[in-house]
Amino acid sequence: MSSQKLSIYTIKTNEQAPWLEIVRQLLTRNTEQERCIINEQTDSYIGGCYLLETINNQTQYNIDENRFESIPVKRLNIMKFDIFIENNTLLLWGGKKVATSFLTALELASNQSITIKYKDSDYKQIIKYLLSNPNVAFTKMKITGIIIDQGIIANCIVSLREQEEPNIIITKYLDNISQIGFVIGKNELATTLTVYSSGAVVIYKDRDDIADGIMNIISEMFGGIM
Repeated sequence: MSSQKLSIYTIKTNEQAPWLEIVRQLLTRNTEQERCIINEQTDSYIGGCYLLETINNQTQYNIDENRFESIPVKRLNIMKFDIFIENNTLLLWGGKKVATSFLTALELASNQSITIKYKDSDYKQIIKYLLSNPNVAFTKMKITGIIIDQGIIANCIVSLREQEEPNIIITKYLDNISQIGFVIGKNELATTLTVYSSGAVVIYKDRDDIADGIMNIISEMFGGIM
């Protein structure tokens, strides 16, 4: 199962740099090595992908010269993004390098009139939101710092799939949960996620394969609305 990192940012722009103009400038800056594609744009939402071509060195054995050598290989990095304009929320689906490049391109396209900050997610608030959502099924959690005896502190992973009342267990150990895994939706629409107390989020499905209804739940978790 493929996985991708989801990063959440707050993003604001002033009236002198409307989103219509920012997007126009962003597309104008497209090159063969670095380009943006807009799939959807409304007054409240912008979605698309950002492509960054990088060159990585790959070790290869040269039979003719009987030695290993480093060969430059082109790699196309793809990152998906969702911008919820009214809620000032930006979701980035991809690695750190391409995300950094995209954020720089946004700032340049806005003529430095845009403010982008990494959003520290309220981990406990996210779990409470998940607990209240009937479309969420919890799979496992990691709890740390549990005192099992005098002077003995334990860390453990708890399977929640077979628990009759997983919500009760999660609520009981809420202050000790360092990561929690869950599934949104059922059958072929099901999307698996892991959320960490550090704020990191991993989703085990490509952005384009996530159904709109499930995407609404994911975006609401972090302040965006579809």
